Amino acid sequence: MAVTIIKNRSGYERDGSFSTPRGDGWQMYDAGIASQSLCLAAYEKGLGSVILGLFDQSAAESLLQLPEDRELVALIPIGYPDETPAVPRRKPVEELLSYLT
Repeated sequence: MAVTIIKNRSGYERDGSFSTPRGDGWQMYDAGIASQSLCLAAYEKGLGSVILGLFDQSAAESLLQLPEDRELVALIPIGYPDETPAVPRRKPVEELLSYLT
């Protein structure tokens, strides 16, 4: 699967200004949410997946023949896994979160 965004759409107002202080990075939030949802749906069907963010973007966009207004942000290979890896140990909540008092 190829995850693409429409350039200058998500996080922008109609006049072209940014909707949030995140500037032109807001579309990555949407792409991340869509990618995670796709991977979770694949898992529910017994499929394995991984979100790839490191690849030859120019070559992939050329191969996919994306229109000029699109940008490729991730690739997600999906298939039936040969094995089920062991689940890694989770970090304790206290190590991941901080609370303001």
